Amino acid sequence: MLESAKKGENPLKVELWGKPANSSTPIVVLSSGVFAPTAPNGQANTNAEGITAVLSQLPIDVASPISFEDASITTLKTNLAVSPAAALIPPSSQRAFDIRQQGNYKIGFFGMVGMDWDVHSNKKKRVLNHGPDDLPDEHKEFLVSEAKTSARVLRREYGVDIVVAVTNMRLAEDLLLSSATQAKGLDRVDFIFGGYDREGEGNVHPKIVMRSQNRDGKSKGEVSGGWIEVTSPEIRVVKSGAAWEGLSVVEMCVIKEGEEVPELSSVKVTQFHRLKRYPPFASLAPSVRILKTIDTVTPALANLTAQPLFVSHTAINGKEAAVRHSETNLGNFIADSMMAYYDADIALFPSGSIRCGHILGSDSEKQRQFEVVGADIIDCLPFQNRIVLKLVTGQAIKAALENSVSNRHADGRFLQLGGLRLNASRSRPEGERIVSARWVLQEHANGTRIEEDIRDEEYYTVAMTEWLANGWGGFSMLRKGQLLRGGETPGMTDTDLFFKTFGEWSEVDNVFISMITENRKKKQTPAVLKEYLDNPYLSSQNSSLRAVRYKMVLGKDGEKGVPIVSPETDGRIHFHKERNLEVLAEKTSPR
Repeated sequence: MLESAKKGENPLKVELWGKPANSSTPIVVLSSGVFAPTAPNGQANTNAEGITAVLSQLPIDVASPISFEDASITTLKTNLAVSPAAALIPPSSQRAFDIRQQGNYKIGFFGMVGMDWDVHSNKKKRVLNHGPDDLPDEHKEFLVSEAKTSARVLRREYGVDIVVAVTNMRLAEDLLLSSATQAKGLDRVDFIFGGYDREGEGNVHPKIVMRSQNRDGKSKGEVSGGWIEVTSPEIRVVKSGAAWEGLSVVEMCVIKEGEEVPELSSVKVTQFHRLKRYPPFASLAPSVRILKTIDTVTPALANLTAQPLFVSHTAINGKEAAVRHSETNLGNFIADSMMAYYDADIALFPSGSIRCGHILGSDSEKQRQFEVVGADIIDCLPFQNRIVLKLVTGQAIKAALENSVSNRHADGRFLQLGGLRLNASRSRPEGERIVSARWVLQEHANGTRIEEDIRDEEYYTVAMTEWLANGWGGFSMLRKGQLLRGGETPGMTDTDLFFKTFGEWSEVDNVFISMITENRKKKQTPAVLKEYLDNPYLSSQNSSLRAVRYKMVLGKDGEKGVPIVSPETDGRIHFHKERNLEVLAEKTSPR
């Protein structure tokens, strides 16, 4: 599609203002952090050998800065990376500005990176609304100052006519920047490409965000049809993207009066939010050049991605609509594996780390089982999140759970849980949504459990990702806990945990699987197995991995020679409707 557009063609059949033959070829902007998955440690690295090779062939002209997490940036910085993509260019090669000639006008681009508000906000509020007022004053001042300085330099030193910011920020930061830089003159920022942000969904028009109420504009198209088109003189911010499935085509009408600085008179945006469902896109043939590039990369990764890891008797749900809002069997699978690996009391796993967006594995209709290979795990857990063990208070755990069910849960902070039973109500005010949080001390083979309420002053060992441990995503309450294990480099990651648990087998493991199967059949306490796990001749990591196998593996598939699993949901996360809370209170109150 991009190759066709760069040739001056109109592959998406967009109704252009000008005649396509007289129009300039489009400038291709990637306005979001590049998604670059990595393979397990010690294996072929898809970031360097796969994604880099493919992205370098895409006709991307301008890309946004790297994200604050990737760069460990705690304050906003201006730093625009240009073709082919931000993640592929070392900082020493990145430049602050990029200039493009488009028809009769020069367009100047600069980049800006946002911040994690929940970590760095100086507002002493219990709940942040994530509007401009919640930003620290120094951040707002720096944001506006840097933008105005960049615009002024671009116009004075480079003679550009239109200034465009390519950002990796929250919606409110984009809107603040736009509103503060709209005055006529050298400091004006004419337009902002803001990348995808869930906070932008549903504002003004479905799936599109603009700095306007569009009173003077017009729109057509249906989201259900995969696209929407809006025209307005007030549009100054567009956010789109969504895991390579979203795209916006932006046309700008520029006017210039005398010696005045040129400015935008109107903007037309055609936005596609599910490209695969849009007929003109679906009918496009794949790029031969890109296919050849993929062919050169595939052999190095074939063994890894095609490696059978396990078969599941249940469909493992990795769909975003499920994992970011509710308990899922995939979330339970991950959290329980982490908990077993560190022999932790509790496990917390952020749903935003799950990225596959589909049911894992290929479905065998004959046997009703799902075969999961390496590619499925890399799709599902692409970020190599290091797993750590911390000592955390019950009070901090309950605060983390409140953040998990806050209004911003869908941006990836909803937690998949191990060792906990959570009851909550989303109809309650933020900060008061947890009805009960109970720690599972022991779970028996027959499904019965021994539980007790999480106590504020009690300390619990919690397995979590390093992202959570560092307090990102509003989880600052977890930073204070004492680090017990996992600080070493490289350490165990979520991706590695699956590859090593299910993909690295020896004769000892075959015996181990037989022991597991026999014990489960008899529903006996595996004393002999515990003795085996405590064998001093086993390394601590192997012992930890075998603990995961004992927890998760049901047996071995005789035909495929891989473990059998069957992840389930068990009601560990339950949301109540307000009318049911009184009944719950009656059941749980002492008589």
